[in-house]
Amino acid sequence: MKIKKTHAVLLLFVLLGAGLRIIAAHNLDVNPDEMIYTVIPVNIISAGRLSTVEQAPLFFYLTDIGYQLFGFSSITARLPAILFGSLSIVLVFLIVKLLFQDDRKSLISAFLFSISGYAILNNLEMDITAFFFLLLSIYFYMLFILKKAKYLYLSTIALGLGLLSKPFVALIIPVYVVFYLIHSFRSPEKALFSRTGEKTTEENIIVNRKMVLLFFVNILLLLLIVSPVLVYNYLLYSDKGITDFYFTTMLGIGENIYEGLGGQKPWALQRAFGVARNLSASFLKYDAVLFILGLSGMISLCFRKNQWAYFFGSYLLFHLLYTGGRTGSSSHFVILILILSLFSGHSFVALAEKISGLCKRSSVRKGFWLVLGAMGVLNVIFLAPQITPTSSIVLLEQFSSRIPDQALVVVDPLVYRGIYAWAFQDKHYLEGTYFPPLMEQLQNIPGEKTVVPLYYISCGRNSLCGWKPEDYARAFNFSESLRSYFRENLQFVEAIKGSDVLTFEVYEGSVGMPLGAYDAVDQTHQYYFYPVGWKYKELAVDNYALGTIARIILEKLGFVVLFADVLIAIFSIGAVFYVLWKRSD
Repeated sequence: MKIKKTHAVLLLFVLLGAGLRIIAAHNLDVNPDEMIYTVIPVNIISAGRLSTVEQAPLFFYLTDIGYQLFGFSSITARLPAILFGSLSIVLVFLIVKLLFQDDRKSLISAFLFSISGYAILNNLEMDITAFFFLLLSIYFYMLFILKKAKYLYLSTIALGLGLLSKPFVALIIPVYVVFYLIHSFRSPEKALFSRTGEKTTEENIIVNRKMVLLFFVNILLLLLIVSPVLVYNYLLYSDKGITDFYFTTMLGIGENIYEGLGGQKPWALQRAFGVARNLSASFLKYDAVLFILGLSGMISLCFRKNQWAYFFGSYLLFHLLYTGGRTGSSSHFVILILILSLFSGHSFVALAEKISGLCKRSSVRKGFWLVLGAMGVLNVIFLAPQITPTSSIVLLEQFSSRIPDQALVVVDPLVYRGIYAWAFQDKHYLEGTYFPPLMEQLQNIPGEKTVVPLYYISCGRNSLCGWKPEDYARAFNFSESLRSYFRENLQFVEAIKGSDVLTFEVYEGSVGMPLGAYDAVDQTHQYYFYPVGWKYKELAVDNYALGTIARIILEKLGFVVLFADVLIAIFSIGAVFYVLWKRSD
């Protein structure tokens, strides 16, 4: 198969973007939310969980597949984000091609997004996976509006997968509905209703049965795709009276188990304005060229009454206002850079043509391409210091791979729980507060004792090790006494210090343990409602009873749909390239 020059260049941009994202994933610090969302997936498939109280299940299943294939690491924890973030470069190209029918504009937009500093630094968690499916849904929605009605099915499937990755993808639905209603006035063949007769005579309202059926089937299709979450929440609520985060905090259904844990800020306009200011500063810092070109391109096309500029601009504002009014989490706003990138290539080409026309020299246009390449190089050089140094938490996880499987790892209580749950998820680790009572219990546990390696991970006193000041102060005195004990009885191995303020001191020795003690140690592995690694599934907060045959069948049907969703999500990787090669013209 002959590869077009345009596609070859695009693939180079994809490889460039993927390379930068892999480097960032290998080194960047792990934030508390990411600790939750990358620890929960460990063995979630074998645990047989339909969903969780934290988030929708698709991202967790995709992440666990990566763990099973390649093991746990900072890269595999971020593998879905690397994969779908890189594939979003192709979607940017396809959407821009559909918007402007211009390969130059498409390639420039794809290039600017591939090296986007903001997108690379925030290529984390399930947001990027959700935004990929959102973009894919938008692409097929555009084909539905511009070409054939059948593309709405593909748009709905992609939208459903996006909802199963991050429910806030639903914010696009009102934009879809309003835009369709406006467009239906211009294209009566796709309208739900039409009128016959002259204005001076009696008019009749005709129902477009094909379109009514199309929308009815697509609504059912969307409900089917997201049904695993609906089934999960029904079974959980009917048995335990609780639901997942979104049903609880957004819809007010079920007992609120999140009270005091954060993430439930009421919407506030003032917060949205503050987030908008911070985002503008971040975009100018990491993506000044893309931000300025994309924003000016969108605004100029809005003045020219371009329908798609209105479409993307309205969603951008809606997402910014609603999401920004609730949270300032940076990864939630990568979609804004994605949208602005769609118009950046148009602005660049228009500016190049205008200046070359004024100068009446073709060499000026060539100079613009050199300028674009230079900007890309400078952007990568500027980004390099941000993504190449390795964080202390990532280094701690890398150190854990050197710890023998039978070792006991005691962790300073001054170290935030999420850090050691993430770094030592497959080890026999123990929070320091449990160590004294464990030593007492070891005397009463039957069985021959075996001498095993003992490690103590201490928090360096140059930081709070992830805790708030009041939590750090609460555990400090006990930590000091524990640290003194291990310093006297163990040998100092090394200090783990990365690019951030955290430092972890490692001490090594040995301890006599019966095999039965490991169960007692591992049962303490709880983090945000769930047992780490799902070894003790009965400790999960959402263990609901099935009881009746009807509930058993309902859950099994939920799993059938969920596994089908996962397969479709994996298939979509190849589908993007199929569309690129077969349908981009």
